[in-house]
Amino acid sequence: MPSQIAHKNIIMGVKKYFYFLIFIVIGYGCNKSAKHFYSADKSKCITIITKGDIRYVINGYFDAVPDSNYVKISLDKIDRETGDQIVGCWNRENLQWIILMDKAVIIENKLDPKRFVFKENFPMKDFGIPTLENYHTGLPNCFSLSFEYRDVLSVEGDISN
Repeated sequence: MPSQIAHKNIIMGVKKYFYFLIFIVIGYGCNKSAKHFYSADKSKCITIITKGDIRYVINGYFDAVPDSNYVKISLDKIDRETGDQIVGCWNRENLQWIILMDKAVIIENKLDPKRFVFKENFPMKDFGIPTLENYHTGLPNCFSLSFEYRDVLSVEGDISN
């Protein structure tokens, strides 16, 4: 009898451990937030990782935040349901890319400024109205990404994922 009880306790312990591992694996997989986007010719890649109210825009393909080649921004001032948009252009002004995000707050910028530019606000037209006339998706090499929290809602222009 004691050996049967010990055997049952071992089986119960193994089952609990197994369920715990499944829970951790599923939870981690569902929270993966790295999104990868490519230029039309696939020669360039940006990775976007969003963790709560922090977003990283990274040059290159990464599943985690690297030591360099990224900009870390706060999304606190952005309406995450309707105003969360990234626009940009590849190969402009002798840069690999220029990316703009209206109302973003740069916390840390580890991008090489000779190769990449991240701007915190959209350009303004008369009377303080934001304009994207030099960055809209109808222009060659330009793109737009729209988000709702961590989820990508739309991908437009010369970009693919």
